[in-house]
Amino acid sequence: GPVDGGRGSMLGTGRVVASGPLSERLAVRLGALHTSDGGYFRNRFNGNHIGAYENTVLRSGLQWDATERLTLTLKGEWNRSDGDGAPTHNNGQNSRDRFDLSLNEEGYHHSLARFAVLRAEYDTGNGQIVNVAGWRKYDLRTRNDIDSSPQTIFHSDTRTAQEQWSNDLYYSHSLGGLELTVGAYLFHQSVGYEEVRYLAANQYGGGRVKHDQAELYGQSVIQLAQGLKLSAG
Repeated sequence: GPVDGGRGSMLGTGRVVASGPLSERLAVRLGALHTSDGGYFRNRFNGNHIGAYENTVLRSGLQWDATERLTLTLKGEWNRSDGDGAPTHNNGQNSRDRFDLSLNEEGYHHSLARFAVLRAEYDTGNGQIVNVAGWRKYDLRTRNDIDSSPQTIFHSDTRTAQEQWSNDLYYSHSLGGLELTVGAYLFHQSVGYEEVRYLAANQYGGGRVKHDQAELYGQSVIQLAQGLKLSAG
């Protein structure tokens, strides 16, 4: 079976979180996580463990009650992972009911992701104005043994680069039995992908895409009677 005493290297995980108020109006939360995996599979080609990776995640959050009506919340994350390529299995050379692997290219993966979100909330009395701004960036490089064998038949390199930002601004109002929400949303993203396929004749491919989106939206809900509401948006 896939789980037995003679398979796999050490795996360890550690995490720490600290949170609390810095003042009557300011609070912070910090967290860190690290995972180290020596690799679950064994490569019969060289006897190495394969599937190893190191992953580190750092997170933070900050909340500030700037005034009696205005609250700002900032969150961020940094996430990095480095390790082997995919532990692929060749069904033609290895039994389907076993996890035997034999790869002459163990490959790699390197990824880095970052994001930040800023939320602003303003209490108007009978309603609330909210703005949520976000940013994210992601980079990935990989190398894999696609033929999954001890021969060099088909290997590949890939790279992905992505970045995006968005902003959502909306106003919600409640008066009597009427609930009203109106807002605007913007989104921009750019994605790039490149791939090299190492075959008898190498092949090169990929592309780049930009994506822009803008929205105006609204919704109203009114209570007509006990247990009966009418909504339109």
